[in-house]
Amino acid sequence: MINRRRFIQSSSLATLPLWSGTKFAFGSQAEAAISEFPLYTVVYDEESPDSIAFANEAERMGQHTSAISNGDVTKLWYDDLYHHWKQAPVAIGGLTTLDAFFCLEIFGNDAGLRRVLKVEHRREEDAVKHQSFGMDIALDDHVLGQDAWSERMAQILINSSFPKTRTTEKFISMTHSENKGQGLDAHSTLVSWMIAPRQVAS
Repeated sequence: MINRRRFIQSSSLATLPLWSGTKFAFGSQAEAAISEFPLYTVVYDEESPDSIAFANEAERMGQHTSAISNGDVTKLWYDDLYHHWKQAPVAIGGLTTLDAFFCLEIFGNDAGLRRVLKVEHRREEDAVKHQSFGMDIALDDHVLGQDAWSERMAQILINSSFPKTRTTEKFISMTHSENKGQGLDAHSTLVSWMIAPRQVAS
């Protein structure tokens, strides 16, 4: 089982060789080099209702999805991504636990990919707090909505374009109320993310 703790503790994983509605533009409008990254797959955690809703919306939009369970990326890595990234560093995205994202981002870095989007979603009492650590993303009710924020994140992920090169990242935060007993467990955190090839042909 590969999770964040096992990843940090294991040195053998680090030595493995590594041989698509509304459009959202991230980064400055002055950016001349903007690219859309076709997603090879969207990763979701089948133990999370929010992540499942995210995946259902992605599938509705025609996107291939890949399931993991309890943040464990072992099967996805060994049976799929490891072999696919040996051929080409294709983009992937998802709504998963932080541990799963941590492992996949490290694997992606070794395969020639970079993070282009990261938004954390954390339940605090009867509210959900969204924090963006990526490009210019307007975290407001128009973008994320309230009851259907995970579906809106799927739309953002699939319909977005990004600068071809890394730009200065911004930290943006918003909080919206949500009925207790729905969505995220108390004090749990999920993260929406995308990693994409560092070098994109013009």
